[in-house]
Amino acid sequence: MCDRHAVLLSVRPRFAAAIMDGTKTVELRRTRMHVREGTTVLLYSSSPTRSVLATAVLDGIEEGAPRSLWSRFKKVVGVTRDELDDYFYGTSQGYALKLRDVVVLEDPFPLEEMRRQVGLEPPQSFRYVSARQAELLTRADGEMHSADCSSYVDIGSADHARDLSGVGAGG
Repeated sequence: MCDRHAVLLSVRPRFAAAIMDGTKTVELRRTRMHVREGTTVLLYSSSPTRSVLATAVLDGIEEGAPRSLWSRFKKVVGVTRDELDDYFYGTSQGYALKLRDVVVLEDPFPLEEMRRQVGLEPPQSFRYVSARQAELLTRADGEMHSADCSSYVDIGSADHARDLSGVGAGG
């Protein structure tokens, strides 16, 4: 496996459940992720769950005005129109992260272990993680969704904490 980056995505438990059961296939964000289609996404469920629960593959990112995102994705975002409007209040652009190939982890990776074994704090919205960190978080021993290095963009491990109260963003 290449030593590039995956994404640790923090979502509220209700959205984690919907992603894992397949009813939510698009996650909304106010901040753009600088990754390519095929990037591994690690799904962290915020309080009270506080664990990495699943992995998915990023099937693409679409940018648009909130109204446009609603019209394109309302059936698969798992939020009401009011929730979407509240989340995007004050911004004219948003991002729809299309997810596919969700795999629920047999053993969730709890926050305490994430801190102790991987040295990571959960992000408010998302953070880039190394391939090794992703392997540890999924206990995958080198087997992640995408071993193709071309699906990763090496841009550093910045933590984007803007989405403090966002739809789907964890806390």
